[in-house]
Amino acid sequence: MIFLMDHPGREAALLYGSLKKAGYSFRTVAFEDDGFLPEGVESPYRELCGRKREETAVPRYFSRLQVPDGWEIRSTGTEGNIWDYDTKRAQLVYAHPASRRFLQTVNWLDSAGKNIWQDHYDDSGELYARTTCDAEGRPVLKTFYAASGEECIVENLQNHTMLLREQKEDGTLTSRLFPGKVELVLYYLEKTKADCGRIFFNSLSYPLFAQRKLRMEKRTPHPEKNDLAEVPFGGDVLFWQEEIGERLPGNMVTVLNDPQGVNGIAVQSLGVYEKIQAQIREHAAENGIVNAERAAKIIAPVGQIYSFSGTVKKEKTICILTNSDAVEHLAELADALPEFVFHVGALTEMSAKLMAMQKKPNVRLYPGMSEKLGEKLLEENEFYLDINHGNEILDAAWNAYLRRMVIFAFRETAHERAYAAEENILPSACWAQMAEQIRRAAEHSQEKDRLLYRQDVRAMRRNAEDYRRLLGG
Repeated sequence: MIFLMDHPGREAALLYGSLKKAGYSFRTVAFEDDGFLPEGVESPYRELCGRKREETAVPRYFSRLQVPDGWEIRSTGTEGNIWDYDTKRAQLVYAHPASRRFLQTVNWLDSAGKNIWQDHYDDSGELYARTTCDAEGRPVLKTFYAASGEECIVENLQNHTMLLREQKEDGTLTSRLFPGKVELVLYYLEKTKADCGRIFFNSLSYPLFAQRKLRMEKRTPHPEKNDLAEVPFGGDVLFWQEEIGERLPGNMVTVLNDPQGVNGIAVQSLGVYEKIQAQIREHAAENGIVNAERAAKIIAPVGQIYSFSGTVKKEKTICILTNSDAVEHLAELADALPEFVFHVGALTEMSAKLMAMQKKPNVRLYPGMSEKLGEKLLEENEFYLDINHGNEILDAAWNAYLRRMVIFAFRETAHERAYAAEENILPSACWAQMAEQIRRAAEHSQEKDRLLYRQDVRAMRRNAEDYRRLLGG
C-alpha cells in the first residue's frame, strides 16, 4: 500500500497521521518537497539526490543567513527582508509556523524589485534547491542539489520536463530525461520497489495522474460496486481535502465515470461532502456524470483521527489570539461577561487602541508573547473566540479545537469554520447572543459537552474502527 501525497500541509499531515493511527502499513511519497516534509514522508527529490535527514540537524534560523558586509536583515515576527541601505535585496519566507523564523525560501531581488533567483532551505538548514528566474522575474528552472552540492535534478518550469543525473554502480554518471513530474516519481517508485497494490492519494493533480498510469499499466482489477453503508471501499481511494465551486472538478467527474481502480472518494470536510452530494443528486447531467446512483455511493464523509490535549481548564476563561487590533466587539463582550477573564495575546506589539482594553478589570493583554505562551493560553482557557480581523496566528482555531476549547466566532471574522459548531458562528451584530451562549455553556456542563460534541461532528472526528470500516483492510 502507498499514499501519494500531493504537497505537504496540515490536512495532508493529518491524513498521514490518521492512517497511521488506524493501523495501516504504507509508504508515503510526496510530489512536492518544500524542505519541511513530516517525519516518515518520502521525497523522491531528496532520496534521488542522496540527501539524508540528520537527526541532530535543525532548521536555519533567519539570522544565520550569510549576507554581504553592510547589508542588514530586518525581521518581524512573521516576515523578513534583507536591505542594502535603502534598497531591498531579498525577501525571507519562513517555514510554518512563521513565528519560529526558520528559513524556507529567500527571494533575491534586482534593483527593480523583481526576482532573480530563489534559494530553498530544508529542515536541516541546508540549501537543497535553487529556482532561477527570467528577466521578468518568472521562475524558469528549479535545480535540486546532491549532498555534495552537485546538480542532481533540474526541473524545467516552462515545459515541465525533469532531468535526473545519477551515479551508476561503476561510478560513471548517467542522465535521464522525464517528460514530467509524474514520470520521475513513477521511476522512483519502481526503483525503490514500492508496493502499489493499493493506492491512497489526496489530489486530482499529480497523484491522480500517477494512479491512473499505474492502473492502466497493471490493469489491476477492483470491484466496481460498493454500498458505503455496509461495505468498505476496498481498492484505491481518493481523499478529497479541498473546496469545490459551483460544479464538480472535471477530474473528479472523470474518476466517477471511469474509475480505473478508484473505488471510493473520501471527503474530509462535512460541508464539502454535502455540496458534492447535492451536485450529484440535483445536477448530475450538468456535471457530466453518467451513473449518478453509483457516484453517490462511492463518495463518503471520512474525517480525521485527532489527538487531543489540554482537558483541564480554568473555569470562565476566554482566549483570543490576534496580531490585529480589530477584535470585533471585544469591549462589549468583556462588559457583558464581567465574571469571565479575557486573555488576549499577540506575537507582535499591540496598538494603543488594543492596549486601552487593559483598563477593563477582566481583560489581560499579552503583547509580543512567545509561541510557548500562546500555546499555554490555549491549554488553560475554557473558551476560544475567533473574532479578530486579519490573519490568524498559531493556527489558533485549529489548536483550540485540539485542546478541547469551546469555540465561538463571528461570520465576518471566522478563520476556521470546520472546527466550530455551526450554532456558535454568529453575525457580529449578535454579540449579545454570543455572550449569553458562552455564559450558558460555562454554567451547565451538559451544554458545554454538547457543544464539544457538535464541534466533533463538524470536524468529522473519526476513530481507528471508523477508518477500517469505511476504507477496508
